[in-house]
Amino acid sequence: MAITSSSTSASAPAVPPSSCSPPYVSVKLDAENFLVWKKQILPLLRSQKLFQYIDPFVSPPSQHSLDPATNVIVPNPSYTHWEDVDQTLITFLQATFVPSLLAQTPTFSTSLELYQYLESSFASQVTARTHNLQTQLQQIQRGTQTITDYLAKIKSLSDALAHTPTPVPDAVLVQNTLRGLGSEYDQFVTAIETRETLPTFS
Repeated sequence: MAITSSSTSASAPAVPPSSCSPPYVSVKLDAENFLVWKKQILPLLRSQKLFQYIDPFVSPPSQHSLDPATNVIVPNPSYTHWEDVDQTLITFLQATFVPSLLAQTPTFSTSLELYQYLESSFASQVTARTHNLQTQLQQIQRGTQTITDYLAKIKSLSDALAHTPTPVPDAVLVQNTLRGLGSEYDQFVTAIETRETLPTFS
């Protein structure tokens, strides 16, 4: 058990301010949107100086400290404050879950344990979803769709992949778009592909 001197204990972290509340999170975490949820949660935690609570490389203060005046081991106020904020953060994170996910989530002692559970639980889902979206984009065909609908579908896939670890480069997006247009657009596709620089998708 680590013990520190009460006279040298680290300054206590701030209590989560009232602005750090669930209504400010526009996307509630469900079974399909972990990356989108993570994209809004992490900047929020950093802005409120709360990221340290889910950072595995940051250790909480020692639970006890040595009172230099009495040479007695006493509870460390910095640890007590850390624990209070940490428990509040657990409540905040859980308040950003949809009810069905919250009901399935085990109880954890720290916000770090909770966040690591989420990262682990959704890792395989993120990989599978990314692969599925990439496959859809690679195999997309216009078929009987209008050009407007075809481009809208590609844009939708691109937007979804933007929230994954492997967003689609614009050049790849253009190449997939051209490939799926159909034989009636062969001359148009050839003219585009022989350009020195491909146009952007937008």
